[in-house]
Amino acid sequence: MRSEYHSLKAHKTFYHVLDDEIRPITCKWVFKLKTNADGSRRYKTRLAARGFAQVHGVDYSEIFAPVAQLTTFCIYVALALELQATIYHLDVVTAFLNPLIEEPTAIIIPEGIEWLDPQLAQELTPSSKLPLNQALYGLKQAPRLWYKDIAGTLTLLGFCPSASDANLYLSQSKKMMVLLYVDLILLFAQGNHMVHVNEVKTALQSRYQITDLGPAKQYLGITINQSPAKTTLSQSRFVLTQFERFGLHDRNGQLTQREPGSRTKTESPPLPPHEIKTYQAIVGGIMYIMLATRPDLAYSISILSQHAANPHEHQLGMAKRALRYLKNTSKLCLIYIKASTSPIAQQALRWPTTTDFTDSDWAGDPTNRPSTAAFVFLLGGTAISWKSKKQSLIALSTTEAEYVAASEASQEGVWLRHILSEIHKTFLTLEDSPSTSPPIVLYIDNQATINLLRTLDSMSAQNISRSNATI
Repeated sequence: MRSEYHSLKAHKTFYHVLDDEIRPITCKWVFKLKTNADGSRRYKTRLAARGFAQVHGVDYSEIFAPVAQLTTFCIYVALALELQATIYHLDVVTAFLNPLIEEPTAIIIPEGIEWLDPQLAQELTPSSKLPLNQALYGLKQAPRLWYKDIAGTLTLLGFCPSASDANLYLSQSKKMMVLLYVDLILLFAQGNHMVHVNEVKTALQSRYQITDLGPAKQYLGITINQSPAKTTLSQSRFVLTQFERFGLHDRNGQLTQREPGSRTKTESPPLPPHEIKTYQAIVGGIMYIMLATRPDLAYSISILSQHAANPHEHQLGMAKRALRYLKNTSKLCLIYIKASTSPIAQQALRWPTTTDFTDSDWAGDPTNRPSTAAFVFLLGGTAISWKSKKQSLIALSTTEAEYVAASEASQEGVWLRHILSEIHKTFLTLEDSPSTSPPIVLYIDNQATINLLRTLDSMSAQNISRSNATI
């Protein structure tokens, strides 16, 4: 608590007044136990405002702040390896205390002020409050204020935000990429441009209080293992915490995610309210693992999340089985392997080889017979984007189901091509760059759908397209 309070004082976050027309917001101390990259734990304390008491239009206006997508992170890791670059990790200490606050805001006197700041405690009266100069954790507008502040700093350093992901910053002159996630900063430079990494680090450290964590080892609970030939992303530690959280650490693992025929077993009693929360927490934990490093969990999460609002005992058993499957497969990870230095690989570096595999079942849901579509995009042979989702229309044939699946995959493909094109222009000169980018190859295992896609002017394709757009 002392360290956090001294940080607040150093940033001149607030000042003391005896009386003011500003309506104060309550605040509280938040205590958390965090895990470091080496597995050790540390205690962390924050003074947080109770933002739920704020009034829109009075205490704040705009609150939206973007965060980096996990797909962008996977692309970032894959291309850093291809560019022979090491990813470095910076952590901005008390990031939200840096930007100036725009609306007049005050907080009440926090608990423990008597021993945290005895001098201030002697000046307090029943009407005392602390108006804010800087943003404070817990305020609704704090994330947006911090994003505007760090974005402005990076722009001054010569970086431009990507049009595809607002938290990816590119610099063609420095041959660098920076990825933001709130107060976490990842950065790398191509090959012999390492001097620019040190320059950017120094510039950021002159503006903010930053902890330089060296080569990235952990990012949002994802363990990063970098080497010249390959980079691995795993969540084995996070998986183990899920077993302890739900009391399954002494249970045996499972070799499969679901019991055969489990989707057809619909008769079971509904869960009581406290177990509904447990079900939602289990599904949420598995979903984060799936989104970050485990494409193999996408279909199971697609099924489990459909029952999040009103789960039954049968669905809770399915969720626990998926969690026990993770016990046997906790060491599975994404492995990005560097291509060789052959001329073919150099061409692949200009335009990283991107392929997609898309598929769909037909009327697989036993309740009302919608189909489930899925896709996975590979960059250099390793997954960077994946999804499994129930289709919003009822397909009348396998051709229609596969066509809709291909349509959804192509939307993701367009976005991937845009972001890869921006990165390509950053690291390669116009002389080396081809005039046009090669298409992303979509692999589909249905000949009727492939023929339909090749004849886009056919009546059948137009009818399916209209149906999909209407739904």
